[in-house]
Amino acid sequence: MRGSCISTLAGHTNEKVFAYHRSFSMPITSHKFSLADDDDGRFVSAVCSQKQSEMLVAANSVGSIKLLHMV
Repeated sequence: MRGSCISTLAGHTNEKVFAYHRSFSMPITSHKFSLADDDDGRFVSAVCSQKQSEMLVAANSVGSIKLLHMV
């Protein structure tokens, strides 16, 4: 389908970033940002990638930025 979303990238309140594929109901991968406690109010607030790229940029609520390679 032209223009349809094949994958979705999402941040979360538990300091993880998730990648989903439209063929699966569960995340295909996830990455935990830090060793911080889940209850301290931190969250992953931005997720960005380019079409046809294996790279993902994610940032959290305390200013940490990560460049992740999805394989």
